[in-house]
Amino acid sequence: MILALSCARIEAATEYPDNQTPATTRTIKVSADIEGSGDETRARLDGVRVLWEDGDAIRIMADRNRSGGTTKAVTETKELTVVLNGTSQGLSIKVNKNSGTGYVRYSYVKVIIGGVDRTAEVCTNKGNDYKVGIYGIDQTYKFAAPCETISAEINSNGVIPLAQSSSKSGLTSSYTAVITYRGLEYSMDGSNWTAITESTTLTDGTSWGKSNVGSYQWEAYDPSGEPVDWTLSLSGGAGTTCGEFTGSTSSSAEIGDDQAVVAVFPADAMKDYSNGIVTVSLPQTQTWTAGSFGKKADIMAGTVRSVEGTDGADETRLSAQLSNLCGVLQLLIKGDGRGVDRIEVTDRSGAPLWGTASIPVASLGNGISTSMLTAAQASTVVLDCRGAFIGSDEATEFDIVVPDGAFSQGFDVRIVCDDGCVKTLGAGGSKNTIVRNDIKKMPVITVDAAGMTEPEIDLSNDALKAYMSYGKYSSFGATSYFGTYASTLTAALCTDQDRPAGLDIRWGGDENGTYTVTLSDETKGTDVYTARTVTGNTTSFYNMIPGHRYTYEVKDGARTVRSGSFRTTGQVRMVRIDDSWNWRDLGGWESTLGGTVQYEWLYRGGSLNGTWHGGAQTVNTIAIASNYTFSEAGRQQISDLGILSELDLRGKTGDGQDWSKEAGMHSRSILEPHIPIAKTDYKQLMTDQGLQQPLSEYSVVQDVAWLIDQVVNENHPVAFHCKSGADRTGAVGMIVLALLGVDPGDIARDYELTTLSHEKLILNGASAFQTRRADQTGYAFFKNGFTTNTEIRVNNKDYTLSTQEQAYYYLNQQFASSGVAISSADLDSFIKKMLGGASGYSHPEWATDHKYSLSEIYNKQ
Repeated sequence: MILALSCARIEAATEYPDNQTPATTRTIKVSADIEGSGDETRARLDGVRVLWEDGDAIRIMADRNRSGGTTKAVTETKELTVVLNGTSQGLSIKVNKNSGTGYVRYSYVKVIIGGVDRTAEVCTNKGNDYKVGIYGIDQTYKFAAPCETISAEINSNGVIPLAQSSSKSGLTSSYTAVITYRGLEYSMDGSNWTAITESTTLTDGTSWGKSNVGSYQWEAYDPSGEPVDWTLSLSGGAGTTCGEFTGSTSSSAEIGDDQAVVAVFPADAMKDYSNGIVTVSLPQTQTWTAGSFGKKADIMAGTVRSVEGTDGADETRLSAQLSNLCGVLQLLIKGDGRGVDRIEVTDRSGAPLWGTASIPVASLGNGISTSMLTAAQASTVVLDCRGAFIGSDEATEFDIVVPDGAFSQGFDVRIVCDDGCVKTLGAGGSKNTIVRNDIKKMPVITVDAAGMTEPEIDLSNDALKAYMSYGKYSSFGATSYFGTYASTLTAALCTDQDRPAGLDIRWGGDENGTYTVTLSDETKGTDVYTARTVTGNTTSFYNMIPGHRYTYEVKDGARTVRSGSFRTTGQVRMVRIDDSWNWRDLGGWESTLGGTVQYEWLYRGGSLNGTWHGGAQTVNTIAIASNYTFSEAGRQQISDLGILSELDLRGKTGDGQDWSKEAGMHSRSILEPHIPIAKTDYKQLMTDQGLQQPLSEYSVVQDVAWLIDQVVNENHPVAFHCKSGADRTGAVGMIVLALLGVDPGDIARDYELTTLSHEKLILNGASAFQTRRADQTGYAFFKNGFTTNTEIRVNNKDYTLSTQEQAYYYLNQQFASSGVAISSADLDSFIKKMLGGASGYSHPEWATDHKYSLSEIYNKQ
C-alpha cells in the first residue's frame, strides 16, 4: 500500500528588503490519495489511521548540484567514486617508482556496501594497521579515517593501492561496494603532495593482476553551494486528512534539474542523504497512542518524482510519493484494571528491531528490513505505555512499528505494569513474520495477577542508594563520603532527597471520580491505609517499611477496579511528612548485640511547626506559630505512621529564638484537638547546652529517659526533632544508636544523611548541601560526650569499654550524683524491645539499677 503525495507543492516568496539576503519561505501542501479511496494522510493499515497532528514535520533533502563532466572551474572540489562489483578487484595510483613507500590522504570518504552506509564502522585511526580499501567484506574493513596520512608499499608495478577487494569479499553485480573520496592526494615522501585529478593515471587492477574495477567516475560540485535540506512544520490541517507544511530558509539552496529529491516523514527520522543513499533511524522506544501506532515510529519515505519547473518566479511544483518503511505488530491485551508502564517485545532470532538503516533511493519502496539495521543489541523494542490501562471488559490495542522480516522465529512479550509487576509471555510462534506496510494482528492476551512476578519496590531514592553504596565508615569521624566523593554526591543529586521512593499506581476510571483505596501490610497483618478516599484515577503509596509485603485494592463503590501486591526492600527508612523535612526511622541498623534496630518506634526529623509558606520563608519566621497550619495530609501521615508522642529538642537560645512553649512559639501541631490521633504526649526538653557541653549538662540524658518511658512504658512510637533535624536531633540519635550497639561507622552514616535534607532548598530557593558531616559538628558531640570514657574504674575494678558500653555508662553513671541516671532495668528493657528481644543480651557488670524513675529524671529542673 503506497501513500501518494499527489500534490506536494513548494512555493517560494521572493519579496525581501533591498541589500539583504533573501529569506525564502517554502510551503508544501500534502494531499494523499490511497488506491483512489480519497484523501488520507500518514498511513492506513487495515483500519489504523493517524491524521496530521500539531507538531508534525516533513523533511525534504537533495544532494548538491553535480555534473559528470570535467569542465568545472579548477577551484571546485573533485570526487572520485569507485564501484567494486567483482570477486577480486582493485584500483591504484600509477607513480614513477616501483619500490619504497607511498602516501595517500583524503579529506572525505564514504563507503556504501550493499546499499548500507558502513563508513562509521570501517574507518579507523590505527596507524598503518591496514591497507587502503576493502579487505574482505565479511572479514575486516580497512579504511583510514579522513585526514589521516596513509602509508602503503609501492609494488613492482609502480602503483600505490587506492581501493581493493579480496577474493573473499563476496561482491557481485547486485551487491556492490561504492567508495567516494573527496580531496584525494598522494606523495612520494610524505611532505610534497599532488592532488589526484582526472589527469592522474589510475590502474584498473594491475597491482593485483585481476579483473577490471566495475567502474569509477569523476564528479564535481560547487563547495560554496548548499544541499537542499528543508524541514517544514505543520501549519494547517491538524486533525484532518490534508496538511499544510511551512518552513523558511535564508539559504540559496534550490532544486536543480539533475538532483534527486527525497522526502521523509517524520522529519527527525532522516539522519542523512547523500550519494543516493537515505539514512533513517528507527527509535528504540515508541510512545503508545490510543488506536494507532506511535507518532514518531511511523516512518515514511519516498522520492519527489519530478521537478515540474516554476509557475513564475515564486513557485516550484513537486510531485512526490511516500511509502511506509515498516510494518506493525498489534497486541490486544485484557487485564484487571492495571496501568501499563511499558511493553517490551523481543525478536526470538535476535534480529534488530531498531537502529539506523541506509537505503538506496531506488529501493525506498521496499522499506526497511531487519538485515539493514546496524544497531548492536537491538532485538528488543519498547513501547512506552504510560496512560494506558488494561481492563477486563474490552481489550486495549497496542501497535508497535517494526521492520520488515521481524519475528521470523516468533517473539516474546514482557509487560511491565506501573506497580512493577511483570508478566512475561512467549506470545509469538514461528509464523509471525512482519511484512512491510501490513499489520500483524495477534490473539487477545489476558494479563492478571496469576503468574505475575511480584515486584520489589526499593524504598531508597537515588541519592540514598548512591550514598549507601560506599559501605560503612571504618569509624565515626572518618572522612565524610559527602566530602570525599563530592564529585559523585553533588548538590544537584543530594538536595531535596530526604524523602523515600514510593509507588504510583493508576487505574482505568473516571479522572474526576471518587474511589476507595486500601493498602494492607500483610507482614504485620494490618491495614495501613484503610478506606482512604481518592479523587481521580491515580494515587501514591509512601512510608512503607522495608522487608514487608503489601497488598492494595482500589474500589469504585463495591466494584474492585484495581488490585495488586508488592514487596519492599531497602535498609534506611526515610519518611515523608509533607509539612516538614529530614525525617527518617531510626530502625534498620545492625547491632553488635545481635539483631537489628526495630522500625516504627523512633522517628527523627525537623520542625513539626507546620506548613512552609513560600520562598520568602526565612529561619527567623518559621518559629511563629501563627504562620503555620499543619496540613490534613501531614496530620494523616503522622497518624498513619502511628506516632503518638512528640519530643521537641529546641531550647530557649536555639537559632537566636526563644523556642520554649512558654514563649508561645511552638504550635504543638500534632496535638491539636481536631487531629484524629487517639492519644498523644508532648515533651519539650532543652538540649542546647547538652549538645555543647555534654559532660556537664545532662539534658540529653533527660531526652533519652523520656524516649525510653514512651517506648517501653507507654508503648508509643515517638517523633523527636529540633528545627533542622541535624545537630540536636542528631545528638540524641547518636547516643540511642550507640546504646543499641550500632557500629560507630553506621552511626556516622545516619548522622550524615541530613545532608540530603530539602530544608535549605526551601529557605534559600537554591540547591545547597546541609553539609552535616561526621568528621565535623557531629563528631564533637560523639567524641566529647561519651567516647571519652574508654577506661573506667568501678568498685575498685578497671574496665575497658566498647562504644555501646560507653553510651550505657553515659546514661547510667555520668550524672548519677545529680540524680539524672537511667537505671539498668530501664535501659535493658529499652535495648531488648528495640532489638526485637535480644535474648542473649546482658548488661555490663558495673551497671547500676538506680532508684530514680524515668519521670523523675526528665522532669528534674
